[in-house]
Amino acid sequence: MKLIKTFFLTTTLTLVGMSVTHAATGQEIYQQQCSACHGATGAGDGPQAGQNSIAAPKPLTQSVTERMVIEKAMLQGVNNIPGHGTAPLFVGDELRNLIDYVYKLAHP
Repeated sequence: MKLIKTFFLTTTLTLVGMSVTHAATGQEIYQQQCSACHGATGAGDGPQAGQNSIAAPKPLTQSVTERMVIEKAMLQGVNNIPGHGTAPLFVGDELRNLIDYVYKLAHP
């Protein structure tokens, strides 16, 4: 029954010119936007870590003590590091998903 309701809602929204968008998971966003510096597991060992006169990031297990630390870094920035606070790249569900994923990496 739930599948039928979902199909009906999706079909109806498509017919009226709206599309159902996918809110990216935290893992998807992290892999696309963060892992180049922070590494696949958050160890700070990504292929671009330490380049362009920017120090390699600390492992997330050392630098992330709570979720607010992650949100502040993403929204307000950290030492003018690219991708941190320079623009609100993520909002709403995507921001929450990314925070949840980064916190999970920091606290396995």
